[in-house]
Amino acid sequence: MLTLPWLVPAWRRQLQKRDGRFLLLLGWVALVLLFFSLSSGKRKLYIFPALPGLVLAIAPLIPWLLKRWLLGRPAWRKAFIAVALIWFALWFTRGFVEPLKEGRNPHETLMSEAARATGGAELVLVNWREGHWLFARQPIVHFGFTGQSKADAAAYWLRHNPTAFALIPATELGRCFSADKARKLGETSRAEWYVVGADADNGQCQATPPGHVYRFAWADVPVAR
Repeated sequence: MLTLPWLVPAWRRQLQKRDGRFLLLLGWVALVLLFFSLSSGKRKLYIFPALPGLVLAIAPLIPWLLKRWLLGRPAWRKAFIAVALIWFALWFTRGFVEPLKEGRNPHETLMSEAARATGGAELVLVNWREGHWLFARQPIVHFGFTGQSKADAAAYWLRHNPTAFALIPATELGRCFSADKARKLGETSRAEWYVVGADADNGQCQATPPGHVYRFAWADVPVAR
């Protein structure tokens, strides 16, 4: 990002030359930024698809930038090499230190506990996050993104699939399920999570069949029949 004051004029010159390579790469970056701006949710991972295009648009200009900055300046050249080596060393070290510092991913712990508590049975997700999918240790069911927060849909599913369980946050628990029959599994940064079975239904939710039902299981996870 520090090189943008030099890169922007260089990109403009390339575009004026009708260089289709830069037009494609910068258009790629611009589209990702546009969709990121229009998205109602702003998460850093949404902008990651722009990085390959940005890197490819910068890479051909690096030799020109280095020549412009360092030619005839041996002290600057040595300083640049030293900073680059230190930066790469710190970046490499971070890959080992950060996992030790942060510890185990809370979603991994949560889904492992869910699989143990339910015996690997089918698990309905309410208010799910990507981590629930990534670390799932059993077949999972959900009702689409727009219906994901509906505890009543989970209650309907358990009534018709009594061997299944539901993973539900504390904020949604009391609507359709009895707290005294729920089992607390743990916490993530966003919620406190409980697992419930069909016997925890409090009868207060009269749900209709969910419009969409989606099932998922990793290849090494046995699917319940």
